Amino acid sequence: MEQDEGNITKRINCLTPLCSIIIFILAILSAISSYYLFSQQHRETTISAASNEGGLVIKLSHGFVRAYSDFEAQYASGLLPNPALFRAHALKLTDLNSLFGGSLASEVVGFPGKAVRLEPKDDLMREQMTALQTHKDKKMKTSLFIRDGQTILRSVWPFYAKDSTCVNCHNKILGLTGSEQWKVGDLMGAQVVEKNIQQQLKDVSNEALLLSILIFLTVITVLYCFIFIRHQILLAKQLKTLANTDPMTGCMNRRNMYNKINNIEENVSGAILILDIDKFKKVNDNYGHAAGDVVIQTIAKCIKSEVRDSDWTARIGGEEFLIWLHNVSKTQAENIAESIRQQIESVVIEYQQKTIQCTASIGLYAFEDDSPTHFNTWFSNADALLYEAKSNGRNKVVS
Repeated sequence: MEQDEGNITKRINCLTPLCSIIIFILAILSAISSYYLFSQQHRETTISAASNEGGLVIKLSHGFVRAYSDFEAQYASGLLPNPALFRAHALKLTDLNSLFGGSLASEVVGFPGKAVRLEPKDDLMREQMTALQTHKDKKMKTSLFIRDGQTILRSVWPFYAKDSTCVNCHNKILGLTGSEQWKVGDLMGAQVVEKNIQQQLKDVSNEALLLSILIFLTVITVLYCFIFIRHQILLAKQLKTLANTDPMTGCMNRRNMYNKINNIEENVSGAILILDIDKFKKVNDNYGHAAGDVVIQTIAKCIKSEVRDSDWTARIGGEEFLIWLHNVSKTQAENIAESIRQQIESVVIEYQQKTIQCTASIGLYAFEDDSPTHFNTWFSNADALLYEAKSNGRNKVVS
């Protein structure tokens, strides 16, 4: 029992540093994971939102071109500017800075020699234009790059020649002849939309960092609360054990024995044994009280080795034990008591290079279908029988 109590105390004492390390590692892993997942998810959302803004610009541009076509059909005098110049002028009038907080810019580009306005201004844009010309999907291309320390999302939206009217107009404007002329289906150019998303990405990073810190603190708090509750449960268990158990022998104490008896609500059969170590005072006088403690612990082990798990053993005095044998006949109880007596008589206790041998006297009182409210009477009878065993030479069972 003392070993069990020591194990519980040791576990409680060792939990704090070990659990602190585990909690810290779990909190760090949770924070890193949440930071990565949150930042990735919201980074993609930011890029998607910037692409959608670029799509809005393209819709505006297409709307202006269609408006020009309507005016051109209505006013065939040719006084209106060509579609490219009209579109550029219309985009200028839309004032993109006011629409998107100055973070977005747009321009129309084309291939060298065929550009209505601008040619690709860098290798990346040229690669995107080439991809639009050669790939079958013919969809908008996006890319991220750093310019002057700012993260820029560039989307390149293709313009393909959809009909002969469009092709003839551009060929005429550029003066293209022969094999150089545009044909229906060709990539005639692209509208490039660039969005500065540096601040949005910075905001995402800051929000992810704040979230990861909150998760870190939450994990630590929750796990420490769990550990605290577990500690309290272990302490409560230890206190309950100390309150109900004799710490030297691991047997029940007198109070626990009486509590168990008082909780019995029906008649019972069995026997109670009161065991007393013979001449125990001489053990203390000759070998010391520490040796006496070893003797008491050894006697308790002898008792436990002979009784069943369902039986109760309590230390009710310094060298006195009470044993409740459940559902046994008087003969069975006598056999168990005699086995205990013989076990005690035969054991040799080695203490500080000295040999100690002891005997015990036992008073046994059997009862059948009787009420536990009569326990004090049973106890008195067993105690009287114990006195008889001691008076008749000790080291015997009297029932």
